[in-house]
Amino acid sequence: MGGCWEFLEFSQKMKPQGNSMAGGVMLMLVSGLQIGWIMDNRVDKLPWTEGHSDLLVNLAAVAFFASAVGGVYVASMTINRLTKINIYFTSLTFATVASAMLIVLPNNYYIVLVTRIMIGFSHGYSYLTIIIHASEIMHQKLRGMIIAALQVCILSSMIVTSTFAATMVEESLDAFQYIGILGLIYCVMGITFTLVFTRESPVKLMREKKFDEAMKIMIQVRNETSETWSIRNEYNELKKMVEEDDETSKNIFENGNTRPLALIMLLKIAFVISFNYGLNYIRLKYTTSFNSAEGYNFAPLTFLSVRVLVLMFTMFSIEFNGRKIHFLISHAATAVLLIAFAVVVFVQPSNFTFGYETIQFLLEVAGGIGIGVVSDVYSSEAFNTVKKARSLCFVTAIEFVLHGVIVFTTYKVEASSTFDAVYVLASGVVVMAITYLLHKTLPETAKMSIRQTRNEFLQRGEIVFGGSNKMEPQGITFH
Repeated sequence: MGGCWEFLEFSQKMKPQGNSMAGGVMLMLVSGLQIGWIMDNRVDKLPWTEGHSDLLVNLAAVAFFASAVGGVYVASMTINRLTKINIYFTSLTFATVASAMLIVLPNNYYIVLVTRIMIGFSHGYSYLTIIIHASEIMHQKLRGMIIAALQVCILSSMIVTSTFAATMVEESLDAFQYIGILGLIYCVMGITFTLVFTRESPVKLMREKKFDEAMKIMIQVRNETSETWSIRNEYNELKKMVEEDDETSKNIFENGNTRPLALIMLLKIAFVISFNYGLNYIRLKYTTSFNSAEGYNFAPLTFLSVRVLVLMFTMFSIEFNGRKIHFLISHAATAVLLIAFAVVVFVQPSNFTFGYETIQFLLEVAGGIGIGVVSDVYSSEAFNTVKKARSLCFVTAIEFVLHGVIVFTTYKVEASSTFDAVYVLASGVVVMAITYLLHKTLPETAKMSIRQTRNEFLQRGEIVFGGSNKMEPQGITFH
């Protein structure tokens, strides 16, 4: 109990670190409002789709992820040139304009398309930035908790979207108008937080040789009035990491970086395979207990609520219990449950609602334990400072492209129970295979400094520096 209180007191003292990323956090809330539509199978019944083909509606759904790819690419090119305030402010500006457009014309297809493009870009631009920002500014005891909070924000907004989708009727104020209003509120709050609280990353300042300014920021975000022994130690380790990384190539496929790239890419793939439009569409087909008399399905709202509640515990336990146990439980359980769901569909394609829904509740619990969160946390810890932006761009772009491809290919797919079972079974098998590949290879990085986590990913702490102080190339080995 004493350890819990000590942690709470410590996290309260370290609030300037979380406040520094508050603008980016608000953007994740705005993004979740748009991502939430992958949990609803009634998109084609919304007013803005009237008179437009399924292809155009599908393109509007995919536009968010396609634009997000552009956002992460631009972020990877500018994050070392612009300040975090500039990046967050630019992203919030895009999101603010898009939200205002939704308020004015929520039922216009082209307005919805443009807003999804703009918010998708701002999501990609800010998502990559906040992961890097958090990795370089957060204390090692809080890094996992703060990054896990990003998933909580996105999923919480997805719940809001699911609520609107399940309760709004066409004659009332449109759901997209409510989303625009809420998104605008988030954006105004985000702009305020960005201007007041955001502090630059000490690592970026060190790379620019602004050492005095970097120390000043370290003192501010550690909530101290002067340089302390612990701050000096942390500062020296960050400086040493920057000096080591500056001696390496910027090519993301050199100096052993292929190993962390492969590990993070597999984690991202596992997350998308376990939580995507096509899979959710199939799951909702076999869930009828949450249908209202008007035909609205409250299952997305219910399932997302379960996942968020579990995630609230994961935010804290991922630091206390470590990353690997969350990875193993969440990924293995998800794989087994997906395979079990597929078997039930094969054997009993209908009239087994209780079995379907029990498995789906357990799937949300497994998802909340770590799948998705683990990939975000490890993403912040795996790469050195020179390669981090481009490496994160590479793996995150793959994640967004997979989401877009799945939405495009499975939108309103009308298929037999056999197709449903095969799709879910294949998903479970892929997640299981990734779990097997990674269960011994992923390092445990809880409560490590960012330099230590980088070393763990490169070669489990066995980095060799030659006479030129350059890291020896290493490959990826799966045990």
